[in-house]
Formats: sequence, C-alpha cells, structure tokens
Amino acid sequence: MHKVERILSAWEALRPHKRLAAMTPAGFREKLKPMMQIRERITVLETELGAAIIERNAADRAARKLIQCVVNAVRADVEEGEDGALYEDMGYTAKSKRKSGLTRKGARKRKAR
Repeated sequence: MHKVERILSAWEALRPHKRLAAMTPAGFREKLKPMMQIRERITVLETELGAAIIERNAADRAARKLIQCVVNAVRADVEEGEDGALYEDMGYTAKSKRKSGLTRKGARKRKAR
C-alpha cells in the first residue's frame, strides 16, 4: 500500500498531466478504488475483531468464575460429590480415579545402575 501511495504521489507531483500505461494519475487512482476499498474494509473488520476479542475475553473471565462455582457446588453436593457421574461427565477426573501423585524417582535411578 505504501508503494502505491508513493507512486501516485510522485506521478501527481512531477508529471500530473503525463499519461502512463494509457492512464492519468486520476485514472490510475480510479482503477485502484476496488483495492483501496477492500483494504479499508479489512481495516474496519480488524478493528471490530480486536474489540470483539476484548469483549469475549472479559465474558470468558466472568464465565470461568461462574463455572467454578457450579463445579464447586457439584463437588460439595452430598448426592453428587467428586466421585459422582455428574462430576466425571463434566470433564473432571473422579477423586477415586486420580493417581496419588506419589513418585519414587530415587528408586528408579538405583535400579538403572
């Protein structure tokens, strides 16, 4: 885009009445209108997209808090709990199916020697 503006600026400043490629600077500018319009449209859409992303991120933050409240309520519910089907179907691992987290890395190293 910068190059097009530079070409037009030089042509209009130095040879405003000279026809190049069977066009005047004004004719060249007219033929570039579709390109310029779509670039302007893209700029507007990119600005709108940026604003929408900011709105989405704010909505996601609020939703995450709400989701965490629901999940915590399921975990605390006497009928459901962390071992219930609802908790698992929500995408979480039931407490009874979790690994303990205990590792014995030192024992493996000794065996490898």
